[in-house]
Amino acid sequence: MSFPIRCPGCDVALNVSDNLIGKTIKCNKCGEMITVKSPAASKPARPAKAAVLVDDDDDDNIITAGKTRRRNDDDDDDIAPAKAARRRNNYDDDDDFDDRPRKKAATGGSKAPLLIGGLAALLLLGGAAGAYFAFFNDKKADTAQNTGTPQPSTTPETGKSEEGDNNGNGDAKEPDKTNDVKPSEKPGKTTSPQSTKNTNVKTSGDTIPPSNSAEYMRHLMDGQMDDITLRKVKEATVFIVVEVPGGGGEGSGWFGLEPGLIFTNSHVLEMKAPGSKPPSKITIYLNSGENGQTAGVKQREIPHNRIKILGVDRENDLAILQIIGEKNLPEPLEIRPSAGVREQQKVTTFGFPLGSLTSFATGGGNNRPIVSVRSSSVAARRYDKYGILRLVQIEGGVNQGNSGGPIVDADGKVVAVTVSGMRDAETESLSTLAFGVATEHVTDLLAGRLDTVEYEQPYLSDGKVKVPVRATVVDPLNRFQRAGIGKWVGDSSNLFRPPGPVRTGILPDDKHFEQVDLKYDSAKKVATGELTFDQLPPGLAYWVQPYYSNSKNPMYWNPGSMLPMSGPPVDRVAATITYKARTGTVRPIELSNSSAVSEFNEGEGTGKDRRVLRKYMVKGTEKILQPDRNDTRSAARIRLNYNDIQIKNLLGKEEIEDTYPPSLMLQLKNGINQLEAYGYVNRSGEVYKQTTNTLGVNTAAVQALGPAVSYHALQALLFTSIHIPNTTVQPLETWKTTKNVTQTLYHIVIADLQQQSTPQQRKAGVIPGVQSKDFKYIQEITYTYMGSRTRGGKREVVIKVVGDAKPAAGMDANSAKGEIKGYVFLEPGTGTVLQAEINSEIELDNSEKGFKKRISLLDNYKVVRGGQTN
Repeated sequence: MSFPIRCPGCDVALNVSDNLIGKTIKCNKCGEMITVKSPAASKPARPAKAAVLVDDDDDDNIITAGKTRRRNDDDDDDIAPAKAARRRNNYDDDDDFDDRPRKKAATGGSKAPLLIGGLAALLLLGGAAGAYFAFFNDKKADTAQNTGTPQPSTTPETGKSEEGDNNGNGDAKEPDKTNDVKPSEKPGKTTSPQSTKNTNVKTSGDTIPPSNSAEYMRHLMDGQMDDITLRKVKEATVFIVVEVPGGGGEGSGWFGLEPGLIFTNSHVLEMKAPGSKPPSKITIYLNSGENGQTAGVKQREIPHNRIKILGVDRENDLAILQIIGEKNLPEPLEIRPSAGVREQQKVTTFGFPLGSLTSFATGGGNNRPIVSVRSSSVAARRYDKYGILRLVQIEGGVNQGNSGGPIVDADGKVVAVTVSGMRDAETESLSTLAFGVATEHVTDLLAGRLDTVEYEQPYLSDGKVKVPVRATVVDPLNRFQRAGIGKWVGDSSNLFRPPGPVRTGILPDDKHFEQVDLKYDSAKKVATGELTFDQLPPGLAYWVQPYYSNSKNPMYWNPGSMLPMSGPPVDRVAATITYKARTGTVRPIELSNSSAVSEFNEGEGTGKDRRVLRKYMVKGTEKILQPDRNDTRSAARIRLNYNDIQIKNLLGKEEIEDTYPPSLMLQLKNGINQLEAYGYVNRSGEVYKQTTNTLGVNTAAVQALGPAVSYHALQALLFTSIHIPNTTVQPLETWKTTKNVTQTLYHIVIADLQQQSTPQQRKAGVIPGVQSKDFKYIQEITYTYMGSRTRGGKREVVIKVVGDAKPAAGMDANSAKGEIKGYVFLEPGTGTVLQAEINSEIELDNSEKGFKKRISLLDNYKVVRGGQTN
């Protein structure tokens, strides 16, 4: 408690804490040294309070939960000796920190900017250590560009950045304590006013510095936490064991924000990939590995039937679990906005690096590992192209198994959630560079947010352009309120409009703005609706900008962008779609496959927005040939002759580095016309088999890399072919098919390509430096006829493609999962694909030699055919 005194030098009134009685302080106004004496009327001692969950400046605002803990409101003589000793250190008394002035936001959520962003070639860290099989081990770029649910980067009142510039541009701002999210403060809940305490008092040696002081900043930068805080974070950190059919994994998590809630990564739960089902079993261990070595602390197991998955945010790799029917759970940790951390700030990672291997290494048998507490430091904050904070980059303190664990500051507040590490491209060893998901995403997940927004094929109706919209929502605690789309007509040269709590970036050419609320189904977590536009004037574009409301934001605008349109709107009329091979037809063709391949330990997962895509693009001609008489499935063959090739590494739409040495690429480009490839087509127009002929190749580079390059091009041919119904279909009519897929992954070591093959290798078709492995699964595809249109003087039909990846016959239920989405534009009389784009995200089992491993495939397939040439 505090009481007033007056300075004898200048007569200014000062409020001081009663723990300063008998000590000397300095008046900030006149510099007079003042000995603090007990007030004339002594007050009765306060009774002990319950455990403090919130750093509250008002003694009357103590929130109770869990164990009882005395506050240091009494004199030192009334405190246990050990605690009194800690009081002598400015930073070692957790209760003294409770007496620091705190700024509080009007609402419990963070208003600081939110993330997507990350580096390429990431290895996520959810499982125990194992062998790493890298497909394409070239250097990966240290760049970032991702997208996701943003947080405002400016305040609506001032338009100024909420985050200080820590890069030498003006005055750096301290970590933002205003937006600290505390366990008792649900997003959107208004906090109680805090008592006003005098911060203009400096003591002669042993008081806690105010939160806006340089001393406190040094405390945060040093990262040292007191014993009480350390113990609290350790108790809140949990070990998670997940079982799925055919495998499983291990990872870390932490109790946070509200009682009974545990935060971790979605990949720890084996739920990062699209189409992932909940694990068959989850077990959570509190005080993991503690069996009496720490007095009064013992391992505690939370069984699967007491654990509920509340929500999974695949985009940001986060998940929320709830513990049901269990008492005496650890105090939830508070979080601090990641936007407030500074470069070189010392932080601490908590978790279970290498999982159970650490307990095996010490002869622990089946005992669970003890939580590891490791020092780290902030290296950078990673933003996406919209200026939204996505990741906090740290240096050290992370290994496989740390995924989902808290990264905390000196006050024990979570500043990021461990998610991934990065391997050295040369040595294939895990580097000290690692990443944590920004905490702004944690509060967003808790409050509910828009996830994906899909705009269906536009169509014409009564002279208007209609655009169906379907948005998915992540809302684990049912705090999401509404969703909608802002629409207008604007300039076609702008890239995006800024996100934030108010709509900004409005330009003079923006016309006919309107907000359209979507219909939200809270049970299905889906919002749907339809946009209506006038027909588009020349030189302009349709613009859309999603918005939503939740318990944290009365209104929040996602980035605005031009409506994606691949050609004019369709007419919703019936069409006859048949496949008819016209032997001898020759067309120019362009095939591209942008592919990212990542392997990881079981239970790790991988982030699609943090990977570099390797783009293979070939140009050439195709000729329709007679069917293969020895193949009863064959209705026709496609012969491909290449005349150009490009191979690039891409992050988003940006090329980031050369893929192969220039001399090697020159040999490939000059010799690619030596290759000849074939696709086999069945009676429904589907390409079901592909081959590449290298008999006429006399260039070493083409001999070595040509089959791999051709394979990727032919994958685009295969995945963009569709099952033709060979009948008349009505608008929005659907039909289905199942495809058996064999995916070949190539492992190429550039340095080994120069080696000469042995006669035995040549006979077996083995090329030094090139290895391959086949994976089999099935695709269950649904096609929807959206309508037809005239484009470029030719009539075409538009087919929507949606599918799921499933295990092949006889394989484990978890051996393959994922999704396929895209559009195909067909010539209705022949069934020829004129243009198509298909996106595929697949996860496959790659376990071998006792190691549980998974392969993640991210592919974008495109094909463009020109007009018939004869």
